[in-house]
Amino acid sequence: MGARMNVDLKQYLATHRALPPAEAADQVDQIVSDILRRLRDGGQVALPGVGILQADPRNRVQLKPTPQPKGGRRS
Repeated sequence: MGARMNVDLKQYLATHRALPPAEAADQVDQIVSDILRRLRDGGQVALPGVGILQADPRNRVQLKPTPQPKGGRRS
């Protein structure tokens, strides 16, 4: 398995979008709130390149991974 990268999304937004740290934190908090609301309402949340999040009948979040292309991973 390759090296895992730990990315702080708030820091990433602040750096790459030239946002003040507090504004980047607010944006991430809003994204998380939106995801949780959609899941509570029975919806799905697509995470491109990762899969689809969906709550099961017991309100446990399940991830249906995106199928990998045949022949392995592309670089």
